[in-house]
Amino acid sequence: MRVLIELRPSPELVSAATDSAAGISAAALTGEVPGLTVDTGYGPVSVPAATAASDTRGDGGSYVVRGEIPDDDPAARAAVAGAPGVTGVFADPVIEPVLTCGDTGPVGTWTDVAARLGRDELTAAGLTGAGVAVAVLDTGINAAAVRGAAGAAIAIDTSRSWNPAGVRGTAGEFPVDHGTMCAFDALIAAPQATFLDIPLLRSTRDGGSRMDGLLSDALAAFAHLRTVLTAQPADRRALVVSNSWGSFAPQWVSRSATRATTPTIPTTRST
Repeated sequence: MRVLIELRPSPELVSAATDSAAGISAAALTGEVPGLTVDTGYGPVSVPAATAASDTRGDGGSYVVRGEIPDDDPAARAAVAGAPGVTGVFADPVIEPVLTCGDTGPVGTWTDVAARLGRDELTAAGLTGAGVAVAVLDTGINAAAVRGAAGAAIAIDTSRSWNPAGVRGTAGEFPVDHGTMCAFDALIAAPQATFLDIPLLRSTRDGGSRMDGLLSDALAAFAHLRTVLTAQPADRRALVVSNSWGSFAPQWVSRSATRATTPTIPTTRST
């Protein structure tokens, strides 16, 4: 099974790291742990130390790596959990788009949604999304499909966008899918926002569908966005994150309903 391992490595291993594990391999952090196969393609994710009294990670925080342990082997799980430095072993479940009203079609057009949102009034008040970054964590954005559909051209910040390990493609140039719909909808409310494309749900795995990822990829995406946020001037920090996904069982909806969620620009659903 795929797992996330949280550990507090020795100070010697992270002495060169400043709030990230850049340059430190996952295998170096874990060392030899019986029963654990480390995913060397997944970069260690830094988890800052919490300030709450209940925090057990210590002042130095911790790191998360991804790996696999044998299924149905309690001894292997216990060995991994008891390895030096390990503070937690967690499941790495599949994540997928979360559907709402999955058995109904789109209602109205984007202009209907804009009117219900009071977009004209928001624009008159200067609330257009200008200067705000909107990160869409989904299947990727197709800027050409969105451009003009919601009455505005979409601005994609490629320098601050991010791909999970193994995902190929350029920000704003992914196939039209659920992520394009999410960006399209956000653009209605914030036509002057700048979008960060995070194709979280394009992770690949054996036996996976065309629209799923892993929780570990989401964790790495949030670590990237934390860096994006802290890089902004403290008095002008602004970041909105769109997470229209979760641990979702596809059998809850019919196959036809799942296909119906692919956006047909320029219609949308007001939810």
